[in-house]
Amino acid sequence: MPSERIQRRIDAFLDEADAASTTGDWPSVAEKARAVLAIDAGNEDAAGFLKMAEANGAGTTGTISQTIPEQAPAAAALALPASFASGRYAVRRFLGEGGMKRVFLAHDSRLDREVAFCVIRAEGLDLTGRQRVLREAQTVARLGQHPNLVTVHDIGEDGGNPYIVQEYMGGDVAGLIAQAEDHRLPVERILQVAKDVCRGLSFIHAGGMVHRDLKPANVFVAADGTAKIGDFGLAVALDRSRLTE
Repeated sequence: MPSERIQRRIDAFLDEADAASTTGDWPSVAEKARAVLAIDAGNEDAAGFLKMAEANGAGTTGTISQTIPEQAPAAAALALPASFASGRYAVRRFLGEGGMKRVFLAHDSRLDREVAFCVIRAEGLDLTGRQRVLREAQTVARLGQHPNLVTVHDIGEDGGNPYIVQEYMGGDVAGLIAQAEDHRLPVERILQVAKDVCRGLSFIHAGGMVHRDLKPANVFVAADGTAKIGDFGLAVALDRSRLTE
């Protein structure tokens, strides 16, 4: 077992690989995954990220993709579905994927709006894992809407895979950092994002909940520049902590 200090370093590399995968930065994904495997050769998460990066043509060198194109490179490795939920959500394009999710831009034909359709990989999920998925959406729904939280529109299951339908944001803070010169955002922008995040955190903490996975890839950016907290995959209600324990 790695020491606590080494494990923190491994977790940091994995977080960076996750953030890079959401922006299509496959060379960075490969680089971070190899860094983890150099420390822990049997790390399954790192092996998965490396396989994902190699499937998208990432080599040891290359130009970093700083934006998600109209059809992300990873879409070529997927059989892009036409729709979900019996045709209600028509798939527009593939947006990206993280450790547990594949995310598609979809059109909600019932409410006539664009949404982010997040498919949760069911492989390896036990009952507790499925409860976590449902709780991700239920946590936000119980809190109510807030200008600095990503809105959850719908939850369900399609083909045995749980899904969450969220407000489509179009980008995240990890992407802003990747696109910035020298990966540094202007101080004024950092302060604005920090203020938005603090407002969102204050709201969820007042509701008796903790996010537990706050990072740049989980802070999304609206068209008007507002930062919104999303991906409550590890959030837990303080009065329901036994499930997490």
